[in-house]
Amino acid sequence: MKRIVLIILGIVLLSAAGFGAYTLGTRLGEPEPTAIMGTAFQNPVDVSDVTLKTAGEKSVSLADYQGKVTLVFFGFTRCPDVCPLTLSRLSKLRDDLAQPDDLQVVMITVDPEFDTPDIANAYASGFNPSFVGLSGSNSDIAKVMERFYVGAAGMGTEQYFHTDVVFVLNRDAQMKYLYSQADMQYLEDNVKTLLKQKNW
Repeated sequence: MKRIVLIILGIVLLSAAGFGAYTLGTRLGEPEPTAIMGTAFQNPVDVSDVTLKTAGEKSVSLADYQGKVTLVFFGFTRCPDVCPLTLSRLSKLRDDLAQPDDLQVVMITVDPEFDTPDIANAYASGFNPSFVGLSGSNSDIAKVMERFYVGAAGMGTEQYFHTDVVFVLNRDAQMKYLYSQADMQYLEDNVKTLLKQKNW
């Protein structure tokens, strides 16, 4: 009988402690931090100097987006599956986060022979008016792909096999995380967390 009383007392004390912690958290108004699920770069890579072309042959540097959290995706406009799916998901992400001013999405083509700057930008902005599509010469694109550790096979054809991750750049235009397609389910919550970190 005494043992049963001790067990019940223990349960009551644990419940009270749990309720107290919950109440304190609620009063402080601090939500539980969201774990960053992307793959982190041990040493963030500065890509602020990467410069390509957008509509009207206008030069765009990733440094232009310093002060923002920037999501970079490599794709191509004739892609039948992963590219439109990924850009659609990124568009939904922006909608769900109420179109934050300090979030930028950039698509860089892996098919510069077909995807001129005008075509690349029209394609990207078709998913969301704020999206920017970038292209350049074959040499320019090859150098940028190397900077991002991106691979593509099938250059010069209508179909490409390419790295389909989403890179997350911090507000200094440094590569901090990458998200595989399997990790995309966590990206929205993680971006929401990162946007709150103004010095990130």
